[in-house]
Amino acid sequence: MAWWRRDHQRAGRSASPRGKRTADTLPTKTPHARRIALGGTAALALVVCGSAWHAAEIQLRRYAHHLDHGPIIWRDVKLIDAPTWMGDSVRRDLQEVVASQCGVGRLDQASLAAAAHALDSIAWTQSIHQVRRTADGKIHVEARYRQPVAAVETRNGYRIIDGQAVLLPGRYEARSLPGLGMPLIVGVRSTPGSTGSPWLGPDLAAGIELVRILEGDPMLSQITAIDVGHRDPRHRVHVVLRTAHGQVRWGLPPSTSYPIEPDAGVKRQLLRRVAAEHGGRIDGGGRVVDIYDGAIYLHPAPPALAVPAGYTSSR
Repeated sequence: MAWWRRDHQRAGRSASPRGKRTADTLPTKTPHARRIALGGTAALALVVCGSAWHAAEIQLRRYAHHLDHGPIIWRDVKLIDAPTWMGDSVRRDLQEVVASQCGVGRLDQASLAAAAHALDSIAWTQSIHQVRRTADGKIHVEARYRQPVAAVETRNGYRIIDGQAVLLPGRYEARSLPGLGMPLIVGVRSTPGSTGSPWLGPDLAAGIELVRILEGDPMLSQITAIDVGHRDPRHRVHVVLRTAHGQVRWGLPPSTSYPIEPDAGVKRQLLRRVAAEHGGRIDGGGRVVDIYDGAIYLHPAPPALAVPAGYTSSR
């Protein structure tokens, strides 16, 4: 009995909860410890991913470098949807500006940004939409450009402006004017500012108004110059349209309206009537034409007008 009692007691002690070691009695991690562990794992993953990304970027740049076609030249630059009025010289100037800024690397975005900035600083460019590199290594430029509408006589040659009187690059001599193919404004008293800035003054504004009104009208081809150098006793601009052997005294600028001054539409109709009665000439065949109070007055042209006008300085 004693033997049995001792074995039974030992068995009982071994089966007691105090000696039992199960999962219920293992120590557990606190929420704070779990957060630390997860944070360490995430940080390690970021390090690994960053290293892999950096290595991939290096390999990609090396691969792109092998695909490069050499330095960019002006022929590699294409002005998308360049306007038809843009001549070859202006187009090439813009292409060379872009080419001078673009590096050879296909992934070199900084040079594309520099090209866009350089192009935006040129007065020919009104706004830049995009400068991008194509798969074949070319550069495509999408932009809006300022269209020249008139040449303006100055003391030092002739300058060109757009429809908002912005001064465009270039200085021209009289012999170059026919090749420009645009109206000429003379008699402007204000001096031009810097290239790319508006040329202010009521006289030049009056000349631009006439250019816009007569654009596309056949009578514009007979006008050698739009003269805005005249003033009335109240110091208002009076516009004169010079022709080869006469002139048309247009009067006040189109935006000016007075009861005695017919509007631009009426004046154009009156000039067409003059042309119909005088062999298609709006100057009445070499006369001085006055448009006043809705009527037409023809005066003999003085001898000084019997020569081509508009291409020589009047000041």
